[in-house]
Amino acid sequence: MFAVASALVAYTEYRSNQQQAKIERTLTYYSYFQDTNAHQASFELSQLWDTESGALDDLLSKAPKGESKKVYEDFVVDLVQKHNVRAKVLLMIGFYNSLATCVTADLCDHLTALRFYGPEAKTFRNNYFAYIEAYKKQNNAVDLTRPLERFVEEYKSLREVDLSHADIATCRYLPDAFSGLANDIGMPC
Repeated sequence: MFAVASALVAYTEYRSNQQQAKIERTLTYYSYFQDTNAHQASFELSQLWDTESGALDDLLSKAPKGESKKVYEDFVVDLVQKHNVRAKVLLMIGFYNSLATCVTADLCDHLTALRFYGPEAKTFRNNYFAYIEAYKKQNNAVDLTRPLERFVEEYKSLREVDLSHADIATCRYLPDAFSGLANDIGMPC
C-alpha cells in the first residue's frame, strides 16, 4: 500500500513539474516578445490600424453593397504597402506561428498561451488578414499562417470559464520573474 501511495505522490509531483515547465516556457514568449522587435512591431501595427481605420470606415460606407469586401481587401493591402510595414506583419506572423507551434507540440501550456496571447493574435489576424492572404497568394505560401489560424480559431472557441481555469493554473506555477505580468494583464493571482 505504501508503494502505491509513494508512486502516486511521485507521479503527481512529476506532472506538476511538467505543467510548471510548460507554463514557464509559454511565459518566456512574453519576455521574447518584449525583448525583440516583435513588441515594437505589434505596437506600430496596432497604432497604424487605429489611425487609418477611420478612412476604411468612410470607404466602406460609400462602397456599393457587393464591393465592400474588395474595398476592404484593397485598403488593407494598400495600407501595408503605403506605410512599408510588410516586414512587421511577417515578424508578427513568425512570432505567433512559433508560439502556436510550441503549443501544438505540447511544449507550451495551451490555456496559458491562449489567455496571454489569444486576444492580440486574433486582433492582428483580423486587421491584416487581407494583406496576409494577398501575400500568401503572391508568394505561393499557402501554409504561411496555418499555425496562427489554428491558434486564433482555438481562442475564439474557448469560453470565459476555460480562460479563468487557465488563470488559476498559471497563478499556481507562475515564476517570480513573471508575477508582475499577471497584474499587468488583469489576472487575479
